[in-house]
Amino acid sequence: MFSKVSFEMVKVHRIEMKAEIANLFKYTKLLPPEDQDGVGLAKYKHMVDNFVNKYKVDERKISLSIEEKQGLLSKQNNICPLCNGKVFISDDIEVDHKNPLGVGGRDKFLNLQITHKDCNRKKGVTIIK
Repeated sequence: MFSKVSFEMVKVHRIEMKAEIANLFKYTKLLPPEDQDGVGLAKYKHMVDNFVNKYKVDERKISLSIEEKQGLLSKQNNICPLCNGKVFISDDIEVDHKNPLGVGGRDKFLNLQITHKDCNRKKGVTIIK
């Protein structure tokens, strides 16, 4: 179950995860023996699946074209959101996940921004607010 959850994810969400795992254990204790193979077990499996889906690290699937990168840069007014310096398509740039994948961010276009490569590498899995 936990192989899909990263260490960074646990560091960021540990209190919430602890409460959810405690609820899973409570549910198993309250499950009547006659219901362990029926509806109760199906509900438990659903609870575990929800937990895993909530905390799994999203896979990196999006690959932006040069036009999409230019479009993002234009929306950002050619400003790197991490250092507030000017950034251009010809610079050494990276597509950054605002909310990093390693801590629960999703690989969606709305979660992307263009940054200087060095800025993105310094940011790592930090969430910048």
